Amino acid sequence: MDLPGLLLASCLEASVITAGACVEWLVRIGALVSPGELDARVAAADPAAVPRFLPALQGLGAPYDRPEVRGRPAGVTLATGAAELCAAVVEGIAQRCADAVEALDHGGPVLPVHGGLSASRELLARLADLTGTPVLRAPEPETGALGAAGLAARALAEPDAGDPREPRFATHAVPEIARVEPRIGAGERAGRRRHFHAEVGRAIAEAPGSP
Repeated sequence: MDLPGLLLASCLEASVITAGACVEWLVRIGALVSPGELDARVAAADPAAVPRFLPALQGLGAPYDRPEVRGRPAGVTLATGAAELCAAVVEGIAQRCADAVEALDHGGPVLPVHGGLSASRELLARLADLTGTPVLRAPEPETGALGAAGLAARALAEPDAGDPREPRFATHAVPEIARVEPRIGAGERAGRRRHFHAEVGRAIAEAPGSP
């Protein structure tokens, strides 16, 4: 298709699936009163009692694409309480996000994030740890929705509104409000990733229809 004057661009997408729904699940089972208290719960967890959690409540997305796989906690003990379960879920979500970053071969100096879960500094800290990349959070969680609205406004701008490259309804860059740096070294990062991938392998092997 010939679209004179327009710059064509494409993007890559990797889906984690049910990341936000995992937090809603924590509320539903009583581990959280509301999503807003997630960070406080995680900060109160005993690291020695935190189990492992695979956040595949509706299957595994990229790079596995295994919808039949189900979420699973592992390593639960009598010392595991609500705070420890919350910490396990946050770690699992961060691990899956790290899977997506690796699958997309991000390779950039920083990792920009937005969306509802970007409000969790505990999640962003783990994402920085597991990717080894500083994470930048936008001040408006729903930056994607703002961008879509801005593009729609550009499309609706009148032809005589002036320079079409500067329409009346322009989008604006959103400055960062949080930069979270990695806190761990390459050895610990590799170990945590290895243990998570082993858990993924076990879940895939036990999924319905697996050979």
